[in-house]
Amino acid sequence: MNSVVLSKISSIVKNLNLPHKVHISDEIISEMGSILVVKVVNAKTKYNILELQSGRMSALQQGDVIPVVLGNRSAMQGVYGIVPKNLLVGGNIDILNMGGVAGECIDYNPNVGDAVHCVVLGAIVDKNNKPLNLLNNAIVKHSDKIISKPKLIAVIGSGMNCGKTTVGSAVVQILSSQNKNISVAKVSGVGAMRDIYSMLDHGAKTGLSFVDAGLPSTCIDDKNLVINAAKGIINVLSELNPDGIFLEFGDGLYGDYGVKELLIDKEIRESISICVLCANDIPGAVKMYQDCLEIGVKPDIISGPVTDNAIGINAIKNLIGVEIFNAFRKNSIDVIVKILNIAV
Repeated sequence: MNSVVLSKISSIVKNLNLPHKVHISDEIISEMGSILVVKVVNAKTKYNILELQSGRMSALQQGDVIPVVLGNRSAMQGVYGIVPKNLLVGGNIDILNMGGVAGECIDYNPNVGDAVHCVVLGAIVDKNNKPLNLLNNAIVKHSDKIISKPKLIAVIGSGMNCGKTTVGSAVVQILSSQNKNISVAKVSGVGAMRDIYSMLDHGAKTGLSFVDAGLPSTCIDDKNLVINAAKGIINVLSELNPDGIFLEFGDGLYGDYGVKELLIDKEIRESISICVLCANDIPGAVKMYQDCLEIGVKPDIISGPVTDNAIGINAIKNLIGVEIFNAFRKNSIDVIVKILNIAV
């Protein structure tokens, strides 16, 4: 067993309270959740940011030694990568997202470029020399049942970067200004804390994500694991007796992260008091609205870039007839305030 000093500690391992000097083993278990130490071998000037456990952002530099967690990512506007079948010390591994999820880069969006490449130094072990895994260090217990009857405000997107967190922060700020106790949760996506931190900064009292339930990513085959993690998060937050829980479904309805499966679950679906849809364009908004109705979730509000000007707003009103909210347009705030006050 060897030891190594970490240059930076990524947010994906925030719940482990890792010291800067950690013990590592040459025995690598290449599976979701395995926690490794890697060394950065290529310096980039684009798509090279690491979110630290403090929430601050740091540019990765050649030679940086950091902890990562193996996981999958399937991002249309980012990197597509998977947990490799086999991995050895000295082997190559790639940083898939800003939180510190790592895997084998299969492809990438040319707008962001290739992944940050690293070499594996070893697997982090505990005092008994056993390899650490994120799932075994979860602070939220999974559950197959929602214990209470929470009031969930759900935001669902058509994909990445469609305004979900912007809307979430605005909703949290509106409710907090009315002295409402709001908790927030992110139940799908790839592990990073930026979205949760944004909503906490806007007045949410407590925030949890699937990372707290031990999942580096919800891009996995076992969607029951994703659903039970989400229910565990809802149960923990419900114990705090919030007036409402804002639930962000990371990525989009049509991605690989389990959003559709989460919504199909009867307990989660029936706990949703308000549903906000975010989309980048008119076809995406219309299709998502129709698909949500088929699932059994009735959208109450359309938001996101599709509502940035009168073209999208008029089209949505004519095609769907649902209320519009745009976080950057002051004249639309009264709409969402009225709807929120009915349900929360």
